[in-house]
Amino acid sequence: MYLFVEIQSTVSSLKSTSNNIQLELMAAQKNLTDAQDKCTKTGGGNACNEIPVGNELKTEANFTKVSNKVFFVGNE
Repeated sequence: MYLFVEIQSTVSSLKSTSNNIQLELMAAQKNLTDAQDKCTKTGGGNACNEIPVGNELKTEANFTKVSNKVFFVGNE
């Protein structure tokens, strides 16, 4: 049964980390968008095109889809 407690703990940790990463990516996206807007407004010209587009930042892993339920098989 200890193994299942460890699995549930790991799942919870992965979900929390995934949420934190997503929040940080959203902040980075906003910063990049703000930088592009400011560059354009101050007449940065072609240099503004060198600023990456924020929506290119995405996570590949999504641990929020991991079930909250742990099923016991065999002896509990």
